[in-house]
Amino acid sequence: MTMIDNNYILLKMINKLREEMIKIGLSEGLNSKNTIKISQMLDIYISKYQKINSTK
Repeated sequence: MTMIDNNYILLKMINKLREEMIKIGLSEGLNSKNTIKISQMLDIYISKYQKINSTK
């Protein structure tokens, strides 16, 4: 897999998690366990994306 492929996959996952977090946040509340769990996963993916792209 190339760096472009990795970026594409990470961005797709970030967008998917962001959409899911918003959906769950609206239905269950921003402090629900599910919202927080997805938010933490989103943080991990964003951090990976930033780490990969900071070396360019």
